[in-house]
Amino acid sequence: MPWQLAVGEVDGEPVIIILLRESDGATAQRVVRLDLADGRITSIADYLHCPWVLSAATSVIVAGRD
Repeated sequence: MPWQLAVGEVDGEPVIIILLRESDGATAQRVVRLDLADGRITSIADYLHCPWVLSAATSVIVAGRD
């Protein structure tokens, strides 16, 4: 599969980041936002059809990457 999922943050919000694998690594493509309360997921917002979310973000952190 040319894509993978990673846990991360966009502008300080917890998200799942959809990465597209390429020959030189993986690039963040889309996000799924998770709302959390007391350590539990309370809602999920899928931004699959909103590619502008990542380009408008001031901070994108993918867990496990330096």
